[in-house]
Amino acid sequence: MNNIKAVLFDMDGVILDNQYILFDMLRKALKHKGVDVSTMELVDAYIGLTSNMIYTKVIEKYGLSETTEELRGLITKLTGNYYVDADIEPMSGLLQVLNYLKKQDIRLALVSSTSSHNILSAMNRLSLIKYFDVIIGGDMLKQAKPAPEGYQTAAKQLGVDVKDALVIEDSSIGIQAAKNAGIKVIGFAGSMIKQDLSKADYQFDSFDELLQWMKC
Repeated sequence: MNNIKAVLFDMDGVILDNQYILFDMLRKALKHKGVDVSTMELVDAYIGLTSNMIYTKVIEKYGLSETTEELRGLITKLTGNYYVDADIEPMSGLLQVLNYLKKQDIRLALVSSTSSHNILSAMNRLSLIKYFDVIIGGDMLKQAKPAPEGYQTAAKQLGVDVKDALVIEDSSIGIQAAKNAGIKVIGFAGSMIKQDLSKADYQFDSFDELLQWMKC
C-alpha cells in the first residue's frame, strides 16, 4: 500500500452484499410472466453484467414481449427499487476500511455498472457519500465492464496515475475491467455470492482481513 494514492471500489458485492437479492427480484418478475427459473440460475448466467445487459439477454432467452425499461418497471412494481426502498447496510468491516484510507489521505472512488441515481440513493441512505471523491455510474459511461472506461475515468478525475491506484472488485468481469485499465486489483470474496477471483492480484475474504493487510 506504500505507493497507493487512490482506491477504487465496485459497489454491488463489495459495498453492498446485495447481488442475490437483486437477482431474486428479477426471478420474481420472471415468475410473474410465467417463467420458472431459480435465482442461482440467473446469478450463474448473468452476474457481473449491467442491468440493461441482463434484461436484454433475459428478454431474448425467454421470449418476453417487454422492453428492458418495461421489465425494469415490472420489477419495481412487484418488489420496489432495492437501492431506494430496501433495508440496506454496508458490508461488514467496510466503514473501518474507509475511515482508515481517509486518514491516510488516500483518494477514493466508487465505480459501478449501476445507475448513478441508484448509487447516490444508496450511498446517501447509508451516509457513505462523504467518503468518495469521485462516483462513476454505469449511465455515465459509453462502455460497461469489462471495458476499462469506468476505472480509467475515475483515476483521471482523481488526478492519479493508474499505476498508483488499486481496485476492489468481487467479479471476474470487474477484475478484467481493472486489468484492462492497467490497475492492480483486489478480489473481494466477502459477499454471499462467490465468484472467480483467480485473475486478481490479491484476494481477501473480508474487509477485516483487507484492513490488516493495508496496515502492514
